[in-house]
Amino acid sequence: MEKEFWKKKSLSELSHEEWEALCDHCGKCCLVKYNVLDKTIFTNFHCKHLNPMTCRCKIYDQRLKLDNCIGISLEMLSKQPYLLPNTCAYKLLFQGKDLPEWHPLITGTYQSVIDSQHSIRCFETISEECACFSKRIILDSIESD
Repeated sequence: MEKEFWKKKSLSELSHEEWEALCDHCGKCCLVKYNVLDKTIFTNFHCKHLNPMTCRCKIYDQRLKLDNCIGISLEMLSKQPYLLPNTCAYKLLFQGKDLPEWHPLITGTYQSVIDSQHSIRCFETISEECACFSKRIILDSIESD
């Protein structure tokens, strides 16, 4: 991939490899969300297919066959950007902003996402399969617009 390709191309011009490289593997898009008074609230429950230690989907190639999985595309970014956290590279670039300084494409390592406290590994999350919804908390620090 070309260095700083995201500064030279629009999202629609990216190759599949470049598009995938934008994901910082924070895991936030895999959190259960609620819409309250037109505001998206992220909970501490994650999709049962998410590995919370790696922040990667266990069924990545089949994920879009699920009803609750967010397929990030240009159409999704224009119609439902609120489903993504404000730190999401796709959302930031779609809004004409740059990647944050902790993004792996800048630092060269995914560890920077954890070190900067932008990964769900920094929070206690529970699989959505857990029946104890009474422990639900709202992660205000990552709520979306």
